[in-house]
Amino acid sequence: MGCVGFASVLALGQTSMPATGGGTTPVVAPPAAPDPVLATINGLPIMRDDFVTALMAVSGMRMFNQFGERVVALDACAKAGIVIDAKAVAVEKQRALENIKKQAAAQNTSPTAVPMTDAEAERVFQEVMGRQGASPLEVEWMFEKAACLRALSKGRGVAIKDEDVKDQFALRFGECRQVRVYPLATAVSGAELKAEMAKDKKSFAEVAQAHNLGYQSVRIAKDADFKPAEMKDKAFQLPTTEGADTAAFAVMLGDPAKSQTVVLVMEKVIPATNKKFEDVKAQLKLDLIEEADVRWGQEHLRNLLVNAKVEFHDPVLNAQKKYLEEMQRRNATQPATLPAAPTTAPAVAPK
Repeated sequence: MGCVGFASVLALGQTSMPATGGGTTPVVAPPAAPDPVLATINGLPIMRDDFVTALMAVSGMRMFNQFGERVVALDACAKAGIVIDAKAVAVEKQRALENIKKQAAAQNTSPTAVPMTDAEAERVFQEVMGRQGASPLEVEWMFEKAACLRALSKGRGVAIKDEDVKDQFALRFGECRQVRVYPLATAVSGAELKAEMAKDKKSFAEVAQAHNLGYQSVRIAKDADFKPAEMKDKAFQLPTTEGADTAAFAVMLGDPAKSQTVVLVMEKVIPATNKKFEDVKAQLKLDLIEEADVRWGQEHLRNLLVNAKVEFHDPVLNAQKKYLEEMQRRNATQPATLPAAPTTAPAVAPK
């Protein structure tokens, strides 16, 4: 991130008029300076600089990280001779809507089910983005970054074998289980949820809804086994309140103290369809190739971000950076002790 690509951003809007054969160069009026008063409340002025300083202190680092990822992704495309335009961004948005429609179709297997329309998928998408607190600008950046990754990663993923295609066919068209995947937020641990379930005699789904935990419905093989003894890390069995068939799947994966912990909860068994493997083999392979390319692109972007040189010139962002570094350092040795977060901008020597 850092200085990569930011010079071109700062140069936007700066134009020069070449002199022409002894003629007079047109005078271009400079843009009007923004009003220093952003708004008034009961006649009291809210100064633009004060508001921007507060905004930077609260959300500066979060927005910088998103903007920095966007800059790095666009810069990588530019170096590869790839142009990301509005059409490429629109394609990524449509792709997201199609995925929502596919998920809806997978959940509703009734023969009389009506396919979800684009308008309905758009409404679901906006609801999801609203729950996540994403602004329209952040959504635009998300699709722009997705377009960059797709363009950079085309043909870079791992080779897809025939066995992979057969496994995918079994998941999509054979008998399988549909489960809800709940990624746990750092604000609530698996142990806390488990205790709440036992105390209030509620199912995990009820407790998850009370904590506004989102989930994604995915399919797993019909013979998948998630016994706690077979987990990579420590795992525990959740209280059985949703039926015996669900109990084997309602388990915690990984260390409950980690943010990447997820909970799998059984939804239903999906019967096999009458699709024939040869009829869908080619499309399944294309889908798997695309998924492999996307994974490569995500890993490539992570590497670019890790190796990017970031230099903060703003004192507010620099203070937040030091705070986060100190928090990570203390977390590694003393998880219970955290430094106080900076709430005000550090003093800046007058120029």
